[in-house]
Amino acid sequence: MKDYSITRQELVTALKRCFKELYNNDYYLISHKPANPSSYDDHLCERTIIFRFAYYLQKYLEDNDLLEKLVVDCDYNRDGYNIKSVGNFVNGTYPDLIIHQRGNNEHNFLIIEFKTYWNRNVQKDIDKIKGFLVEYNYDYVMSIILEKTVQDTLSQLEDNLWDQSIIKKHEQL
Repeated sequence: MKDYSITRQELVTALKRCFKELYNNDYYLISHKPANPSSYDDHLCERTIIFRFAYYLQKYLEDNDLLEKLVVDCDYNRDGYNIKSVGNFVNGTYPDLIIHQRGNNEHNFLIIEFKTYWNRNVQKDIDKIKGFLVEYNYDYVMSIILEKTVQDTLSQLEDNLWDQSIIKKHEQL
């Protein structure tokens, strides 16, 4: 039984599997839009898609006896009893998806920030995940764009899944 950690490769395998399941089962959520969209507001809310991905991820982890003492949450905004805040997000922030142990910061495993192909502005997400990596000591953080195809989404995964070594690289520059 693996309580609090898995290897990077096990995580990549889990994420790939869940993205494939999302695109196979819920592609309507990603692709549905009016015939003549006037803005990104014409698409479904990103949270709807993230919830489905989180469902598949929690199920995959449970079915494979991985990270058994951790949970997958969406829009989790607490640091114990306080509001989560990092860097420029002094009034609080919450990650789209988180794998952690609730109530403490001893087992912060993964944060994912999602964007959709119709809203590619990722800079705030990148700032946020860097802050969580440093200030809350997450094992992994990721920013990913949900593209029109699963292949295009998966092609980003390995490069966008960061761990503590990314901070060490920046410190050496």
